[in-house]
Amino acid sequence: MIPFPNIDPVVLEIGFFQVHWYGVSYVLGIGIGWYYLENRARASSLKVISVSDTVFYVALGAVVGGRIGYIIFYNLAAYYHDPLSILAIWKGGMSFHGGVLGVALVLIWQARKIESSVFALSDFIVPRLTHWPRPG
Repeated sequence: MIPFPNIDPVVLEIGFFQVHWYGVSYVLGIGIGWYYLENRARASSLKVISVSDTVFYVALGAVVGGRIGYIIFYNLAAYYHDPLSILAIWKGGMSFHGGVLGVALVLIWQARKIESSVFALSDFIVPRLTHWPRPG
């Protein structure tokens, strides 16, 4: 059996303020995605109103969708009896599939906003393997 590593989920703690690895991964992922899209926008014919706006709304869709997905799919009864606990994000609670649904809704909305198809916007956002170096 492979032992499960005992990794502290907290990267940095100053008083009551804690930075978790989960949050660091979100910040790094959003930052790298933003950098990628800014470079991609310079070479693209897609009329994106603002890469910054798109990154902001996609990140918001991922976080809000992830939280709502967690609430609906994992413990709806507990949140129904204590609705204010929905705001207790420091206790955790995000779902991948809720985040995907949130991003999908944002992409549909953004595509309408910039008068483009969802597929064209998705193709712009999703990294293509042809841009990455191939081994050998």
